[in-house]
Amino acid sequence: LLESRYRVLMTPESYNTAMGICRVIRGQLGPEHEVLVVELAENEKGGFEHLLRLVPCSISIVTSVGLQHLEEFGSEAAIRRAMQGFVRMPGSGSTVVLNGDDPVLAEIGSLQEKKILRASAGGSLLSDLHAENIVMSADGLSFDVVMNQGQRIACRTNLLGRHNVENILLAVAVARELGLSWTAIQDGVATLHAPPHRLQMMAGAGGV
Repeated sequence: LLESRYRVLMTPESYNTAMGICRVIRGQLGPEHEVLVVELAENEKGGFEHLLRLVPCSISIVTSVGLQHLEEFGSEAAIRRAMQGFVRMPGSGSTVVLNGDDPVLAEIGSLQEKKILRASAGGSLLSDLHAENIVMSADGLSFDVVMNQGQRIACRTNLLGRHNVENILLAVAVARELGLSWTAIQDGVATLHAPPHRLQMMAGAGGV
């Protein structure tokens, strides 16, 4: 979405650890880039503090709180504390965008010196933006993005899966923070492509 206005570099695939992020910074990041989009993986205690020293953020997104790293953390409660702690860290940025449908992230209230934005694919009116009129088909998704000020825009994407409505809303929140127009956002959403092997639609013989 940001590429219509900015020169953007994004870490590829699963380059979300210190080693992978360093490879991108040292090998690809140049003076021409205006935005660096980085995925951060918390797969060890203290991992976020280490990564945020490497890449302090202006804006961060927390997509969800899961149990993928239960082995390293030892308990679900420890994971919850780590993710909620990330939001409070100075390095996570002055603006943090949260998945408004995640129950763990819903426990985070207002924070001093942080702008908290929430995006809800479930239609929560308590969020800063939410989705309505979601229609899913083999051709993709259509839905309305509704801002809490009453603005509404219709979006259409070839991406499949309801979870991608959530992903798009989180990205839209960042795009608006960085000054993109609604027209640019609509155009960007319409041209999104799924990464390889992630709900790719492939046409087979005989229309299969």
